[in-house]
Amino acid sequence: MKVLLSCIALLFTVQLVLGQKSITVSGTVTIEPSINNMTGKVDKPKRIVPGGYVKFRGGIWSEYSVKADEKGKYSIDLPPGTYMVYATVTDQCWMCAEFMKKLVLGTKAKVKLDIYLVFLGEG
Repeated sequence: MKVLLSCIALLFTVQLVLGQKSITVSGTVTIEPSINNMTGKVDKPKRIVPGGYVKFRGGIWSEYSVKADEKGKYSIDLPPGTYMVYATVTDQCWMCAEFMKKLVLGTKAKVKLDIYLVFLGEG
């Protein structure tokens, strides 16, 4: 009985989300400056990330991704909902730099989300 009720609730939720308009999420992908632990000086300045990857995961079944353009800018249309946002320098190096944030999309038509990656090392 619980499984049946869960399935009905899930289908109802999916129908509600699918009936709503999409929300445009856009921003710029950059890497924060990295500081040398030995010298305390900036090794690499803050810079844009052309071709950076941004993923939006909304539950078990929904994942959306977008690649930033040559100026580090991205834009994607998503249905309303709650997402975990992940970003990195390339799709091959998810451990080189990281970004993770919870994002709740409701009634706004557009949302600005700038991505600030933290450099973790060479991949």
